Amino acid sequence: RLSASQGRVPDLIVKSTPWTQPAEGQDEWWQPEVESGLTEDRWIKAVEVRPSEKGRRIVHHGNSALAEFAVGKEGEIYPEGTGKLMKAGEKVRFDIHYHSVGEEITDQLEVGVWFYPKTYMPKYQVKSMALGVFQAMDTFDLPPNKVTVHHGYATLTEPTKVLSYQPHMHMRGKAMSLE
Repeated sequence: RLSASQGRVPDLIVKSTPWTQPAEGQDEWWQPEVESGLTEDRWIKAVEVRPSEKGRRIVHHGNSALAEFAVGKEGEIYPEGTGKLMKAGEKVRFDIHYHSVGEEITDQLEVGVWFYPKTYMPKYQVKSMALGVFQAMDTFDLPPNKVTVHHGYATLTEPTKVLSYQPHMHMRGKAMSLE
């Protein structure tokens, strides 16, 4: 758990608006936007997104503008000299994928943020980018009993170091690569 590795509670916790997923029904995507409460610009050292304990049963994945929760992901700890800027008054947008499990459950995603000291200025800024996923979805079709391949491309406009790669294919995917 990220909070344990940081050795202290988060400096800021932002919670999504609660969502109640019915016991049975279609998958739902809940996209609330909430105030962060941040009163000054700060550089983020680490961030963790997680559902409520009971909500883990219904959250397939949960994204915020800062990071993502998915099974097996513990959060982001940025390497020394890097950070993500969070601006004063910035709102946090969530994009949460819920599914029914036979019981009505209410969830509220939390984002825990650990900041660098106020005077710290990282040399490199962390930016998030969905590399090629939207282009691949333009041609995505999954007919029964067929194998399909999908490609997506992204142009990097400045020298870049990739800090993480997070394939996400549900149960149908066999392999994913980044070149």
